[in-house]
This record gives sequence, structure tokens and C-alpha cells, in this order.
Amino acid sequence: MTVTKYFRNCGAPLAILVAFAAWFSVPLTTVQAQCSGAEGNNAIYANCGTHGALGIQGSTAYIDASVFASTSTDFCATIYGILNSGSYPAAGAVIDARGISSHNSNLTCASTTSPWYESSGGYLDKPSVLLLPAQTITIPYTWLLPNMTKIIGEGASNTALTGTVLAAASGFAGLGVANVPTAMIQFGDQKRTGSLTCGGTGVCFDISVEELTLNGTSQAIDGILNLDSEELTYVRDVSLYQITGTGLEIGNLNFPNQEQNSGPYTDIYYSSGSSSGNCVKIYGLTMRGIHGLDCVASSNTNGAILLDSAGNTLEDVYVDGFKDGVLIGSVAKGAYNGSGNVLLNISGSSAVTNLVHICNPNTNTGNCPGTTGTYTLNNVTDVSVVGVTAGGTNTIEDDMSVTTLPVSSDAHVGMYALGEAMGNGFSRFSTSKSFPTWYIGNFDISGSCSSAQTGSLYSNTGTSTTGLFVCAGSSWTGVN
Repeated sequence: MTVTKYFRNCGAPLAILVAFAAWFSVPLTTVQAQCSGAEGNNAIYANCGTHGALGIQGSTAYIDASVFASTSTDFCATIYGILNSGSYPAAGAVIDARGISSHNSNLTCASTTSPWYESSGGYLDKPSVLLLPAQTITIPYTWLLPNMTKIIGEGASNTALTGTVLAAASGFAGLGVANVPTAMIQFGDQKRTGSLTCGGTGVCFDISVEELTLNGTSQAIDGILNLDSEELTYVRDVSLYQITGTGLEIGNLNFPNQEQNSGPYTDIYYSSGSSSGNCVKIYGLTMRGIHGLDCVASSNTNGAILLDSAGNTLEDVYVDGFKDGVLIGSVAKGAYNGSGNVLLNISGSSAVTNLVHICNPNTNTGNCPGTTGTYTLNNVTDVSVVGVTAGGTNTIEDDMSVTTLPVSSDAHVGMYALGEAMGNGFSRFSTSKSFPTWYIGNFDISGSCSSAQTGSLYSNTGTSTTGLFVCAGSSWTGVN
């Protein structure tokens, strides 16, 4: 009875003793170390395929590159070694190189190498998300990004002094492929026979660059080149600094078909500090537009943006220091033209001669070459320009309809639309008062109209029996 009473009153101590006894009676599972090849990975507790039991192992989704970095191994070799490891997952992984710094590693790359290429091991066509450190990494060779590869830095800088910077080494070398410009970063297939990337198809998807600066160190090279990557491909928040070639090139005359549906390309800043080169070139099939673009140069006689692709949108664009801001139809020929494009909120400084310049294939004017020899350009039609503010010479120079809107009278243009050919002319609409347009009001209009308004229409939405007026013979006349 005494023992029974003791255990009744001391139920908690008994429960604790029973629990400990039960715990010690269960065979312990040996805690496994990280699985083979998991160095640098985040530790997780899961089924370890190597041992067939629960234990601590490395996550295949994330790799800390700083574990592999050293002053004796350069940056590209470090990343290449991770990608080339037998344990690297075929589906790709996040490679976090943000912990690599100039204090504990060599932030350069050997000649003719990249994180995906070494002459001894060849090209690695493996997907990844590469997180770059807030450091300057000096590269001597084109970074050819494989299919499903994303590069993300720690921020862009207009002066290449902060954030993540990829700087071109002296004597920067490209891939050496015919008709392919030398670029610091190229998306996808290198166009080399027998050595296609992107799974061997030569058509890539899901390649992007974000939050970094490309410093061309005033060499005649391109910044970013996309000739091959389509859906889910984009550039975001990238500064193109001291690049005297083309900052961003999307398609070209020789490879116009495989950049289609890429984009949008957003928040891009180009500053060449040079009188040569172009900010952006767009050629070929339709892509998803550019939204947020600054193009800054110094006494550059070229066009900032060469638009020779149909059905695109350019929005929130500022141009300074170029002769032409947006140059439409300057090289388009064959199956390609600059038609069906929409320009929204375009502005330029006093150093820009023609903020928007539409080329005519039969007219040689400045950067519009016209048809020379066998170089036959195509007509530009169906272009809409909404919200243009210029400070230079001309807000819009339209060689197709032979129309010029000078800054002196049309520094701000709400809308300008070039239609299609009609007989010996083109349909055209503009809110400018310097040329015929279509007005609207709720009252009758009368009196004189200027010679520049001849041909303009006025729609009366009021109660008058005359609903339409035309400017003819220097006066407004009702149309019965």
C-alpha cells in the first residue's frame, strides 16, 4: 500500500524515468556525415542516398563557392570546378559566390577561360544560378552563358565603382566566330559547327543577367549579345560602362531568328564616354521590348538605338550625346523591317540632332543610308510615337512622309503616328499644330487657319448640324 501510494503521488517523476528508459532502449541511428561530394552545400537533414538512412547531408540546390576559393585558384577556375564536379546536379543549382572576395581569392580569370570554359576540359553546357560578389572581377574572354543560366550581381553602378563589376581585361578576346561580334557576355550558342550549346539544339531559353556593371575599359567590344536565346531571357538593372562597341545587341543581319520573344530588357544604363559605338541594336524577329533605358555618349555621330525589328515597344528612354536617338529602319532588309513599333515616353538632351528618326529606303540622310547597290532596305510603316520631349534640333525626323517636327516649334509632341502607303504618300497623324491633324470640340469652328494646318479636320461633338470641318483655302469650312 505504501509503494502504491508513492507512485500515485509521484506520477511525474515516474513518467520521466519511463521516458528515459524507453529512449535508451531504442537502437540509435548513427548520424551520418555529409554525403559524398556535398562540400560547400547547405546542410539539411534528409535521406542520404549514399547511406540509405536519415542524416545530415548537403542540399543539391545550393553550393557555397567560397569553400572552394583560394588565392591560388582564379574566379573562373573556381566556378568551373564546381560545375565540372561529378556531384553537380544535372538540373542545376544555385552557386553562391558572394562570399568570395579579393581578400581570400584571385578575382581574375586566366586567358581564354570563363566559368563555363577551359581548354583542358572543354565547354560545360550546364544550367545554374550564379550569385556574384560585390567586387570587381577581371575577365579576358567572353562569358558564353549556357541554356537556363542566370547571373545575378549585388547591384549596378553608373561609374563602375560599386556593386558587382565585370571588367574587360586588356586585350579582351572573343570567341572568334565569323559574323559574331566580340562581346563580354553572350547568350547561348556560340555558332561554331559541331560545338552547339543549349543541349545541342542551338536555340536557348531562360538566360538572364541582373544587377551588375559591365566595364568595357574603353575597348571596341560589345557588352551583351543575344543571338540565340528566346523565352524567359532578359536583362535587368545592368550598367554598360565604357563600352565603345554596342552596349546591348539583340539579333543581327546574320542571325536574326533566334532572339524572338526574349525580354523584356529593363533598367539599362549605357555610358560609353566615347564618340563611337551604339547603345542598343535590335534586328530580326519581335522581342518583348525595352523598358527603362538611358543612352549617354559624347559627340557620337551614330544612332543610339538602331531599331530594325517589327512589333516592339520602347518605353521610358533618355538619350544624350548621339546624333540620332531612336533610328528606325536603317539596316532592315529582306524579311525584316522596322514596322509596327511603339515608342512611349522618349526624351533627349540638347546634344541630340534627331530624337526619333524614321528612315526611307530611297533617301540617304545622315545615318539612313538609303538603297545603295544591292543593299535594299524596306519601308517603315505603322509606327506610333507617344510622349516625346526633345532639346536638340528635331523632335521627329520622318523621311517616309517627308515630315520634320523641329524642337523650335514642337519640343513636346503628344502623339505622332505614321501609317501605311497611300498612292504616292503615307497616312499620318500628329497632335502637332505644324502639320495637318484632327481636332475635336463641342462647338462650330470658323475663321482662318494657317497654311500648316491645311488639310486638317475638326469634329464637332455638339448639337450643330455640321459635324465635320476642314481647313481649306486658309479657312475652316463645314463639310456637308
